[in-house]
Amino acid sequence: MNITNEHEVMIFRFDGEYGTTYSVGLSKKKQDGSYEKGYMPCRFKKEVDIPNQTKLFIKSAWLSFNLKDKKTYPYIFINEYKLLDEAINPPKEEKSVKLEDIEITDEDLPF
Repeated sequence: MNITNEHEVMIFRFDGEYGTTYSVGLSKKKQDGSYEKGYMPCRFKKEVDIPNQTKLFIKSAWLSFNLKDKKTYPYIFINEYKLLDEAINPPKEEKSVKLEDIEITDEDLPF
């Protein structure tokens, strides 16, 4: 089951006795207009280190699970994502100009 999301989500980090765990904050609008909040465990690739309360856009994720004592523990595996800062302010390409490409004449000089 593939998961993508147009809206930003917040990732919560917990550094516990057995290592770091993450959960994604979820919300849904109730019939009376208020919002109900919930959390679901999530995982990332091994080399990923996400700070607590990081906002991001999920580009590629799927629903997976672990079995322990014949009980299912679901989680979302987030494979690709874009940080909120990267989505709002994409990295700009650096332009370089070689000095030998610039020609200055006497008329360009202020003195």
